[in-house]
Amino acid sequence: MEQLYTAISNPLENMDCSFGGYLNRRRMMDMNRLDGNGIPNYAFALDYETRKKLDSINGFYSAAKTMTSTYVVQEMYDKNRTALAVGPNQFPEIYAIAKDCARILGIAIPNVFIENKGAYNAYTIASDDVEPIVVIDNNLRVHMTLKELKFIIGHECGHIQNYHSAYEYMSRLVLSAGTGMTASVSTFLANLLSVGSSVALSTWSRAAEVTADRAGMLCADSIEDCYSAISKLMYGGSILQQDSINYKAILEQLDETMGNIAKYDEILSSHPAASRRMKAIEQFSQCAVYYEWRPDQKKPGQVMRSKADTDERCKRYIDLTKKG
Repeated sequence: MEQLYTAISNPLENMDCSFGGYLNRRRMMDMNRLDGNGIPNYAFALDYETRKKLDSINGFYSAAKTMTSTYVVQEMYDKNRTALAVGPNQFPEIYAIAKDCARILGIAIPNVFIENKGAYNAYTIASDDVEPIVVIDNNLRVHMTLKELKFIIGHECGHIQNYHSAYEYMSRLVLSAGTGMTASVSTFLANLLSVGSSVALSTWSRAAEVTADRAGMLCADSIEDCYSAISKLMYGGSILQQDSINYKAILEQLDETMGNIAKYDEILSSHPAASRRMKAIEQFSQCAVYYEWRPDQKKPGQVMRSKADTDERCKRYIDLTKKG
């Protein structure tokens, strides 16, 4: 009996537990779900296309990366001081959602915090995939169902997986004209504004939201949960009950305004209107890539379009710089 015990080796003895090892395992896992540019195959094409244009601006990405890295360190300290950390022993049901979303998308479990600022909001703070932060306002925790929170947390994990944070942080700075920044940073931002990158940044930001919504769809239990969560986010969780939302009517509202020149009022908005996001979700729910990730959601007679066709259809609703 003793000989049998000593002959059994420790199964953990040769396991690579380093972060580098984790990244290598993740790359292997993701290989079949990455496109030729190394980004998740579900990502909205306009997201990547606009990012490449921003990268061509001299000094843009390096400045964004440097500022974001500093910001993440400050925010991690601040959230640990002012918000409640989600974990197995605190908000365990939300931790379970974050863990499941990370598993589905193939990323590390983010640090999730609940803050109480009275907003219907959730956001991500990250410089890369190391120690990313997801912040959820307590209003969402109270007014969203757990199924709706799964879409919201999946959406934020999509921002992490697609490395949006550096661009998102720069977008906020540029679109707010660098308020509160140092003189050197404000000058840099002013130069960006002078080349019209504010339009490119807002276009990218709207496209990035579509990519993140798709990640939320991959994590959510149903398309209806995605629609419901967006409705509550945009129109106020305290006044909307799930059974009072007519998703078809909201989508029809967009169809009525597509040809109206007033749509250009949205051109510097960082997020698409709720109806535009819902339309993009509807389009992706008919995309073959969605069912590669979620075959359990496929229904008999389901429409199955190509990724390229789906992206072109979504551009019609999201890219406000185009006519039509």
